[in-house]
Amino acid sequence: MIIQTVYKGVRFRSRLEARWAVFFDSLGVIWQYEKEGFKFDSSGTYLPDFFLPDLGYWIEIKGKDPTEAEIAKLSALSAETKCKAFLFYGDIPEAALDVGTDSAIC
Repeated sequence: MIIQTVYKGVRFRSRLEARWAVFFDSLGVIWQYEKEGFKFDSSGTYLPDFFLPDLGYWIEIKGKDPTEAEIAKLSALSAETKCKAFLFYGDIPEAALDVGTDSAIC
């Protein structure tokens, strides 16, 4: 079940997306949620979850394994915008949540 969540005045379509926003904030990474939509001839319309402007990265969040169509849209986004695009799926790894220690974050 997807639960819409509000964080910093932004209504996220899922709690997982909001958790990633909190994680980005904990790292001091500036993020924009659903900044811009795209229409691709090959894979249809696409609204990526996050853009990290200081890094020039698009981030897509999925709760489960992505489909081939979702991967194709992300690939088209990267080609169109000339920015790197990443797909994160599943929960945020526990090691990544422990930002205040010497743990490696990969």
